Amino acid sequence: MKKFLTLALGVALFTNLYGFTLGAGIAGYDVARDSRSFSLLADAALPIIPTIYWRAGIFNLNFHLEPQVTDVRLGTGLSSDLLFFIPADMPVTPYLVAGVIAGFYTDDVSVTYLNLKAGLGGQADIGPVFGYLELGTNFSLTASSGNTDTDFPIFVQLGIRKPLKFKIKR
Repeated sequence: MKKFLTLALGVALFTNLYGFTLGAGIAGYDVARDSRSFSLLADAALPIIPTIYWRAGIFNLNFHLEPQVTDVRLGTGLSSDLLFFIPADMPVTPYLVAGVIAGFYTDDVSVTYLNLKAGLGGQADIGPVFGYLELGTNFSLTASSGNTDTDFPIFVQLGIRKPLKFKIKR
């Protein structure tokens, strides 16, 4: 219980000092192939330090075009990324994206997958929100029925982020 309270206090101090962001966007995966898919997504990002944010997916509505399948995922742990912002005196702030998506599902067969994400992004201040665009690749490792498949699909993601900061009233 003591560790949980220490963690909760640390998160409260971080959000009070730096705040966090809520984001919404659209992403395209395998954009160069017929098996591409598109996602409507939402995430939350918390600064570790002012130039490095940890982003976690909280909602993902995924539309696969080949085969035609739609799936919905809710909750934390959908994806986890680190955003490394590069300080620059420019209208667009560049950053690096590194992340991981892992999971397991069963249909007719059990499938385990691991995606390691690497890419570049840019964020621009557009009034009360930030607009962003990311481009990169996922190293995709999929295992099902004793077979293992690797791939390097290209992704593109764009959306908006709303910075939030809580104030403690006295």
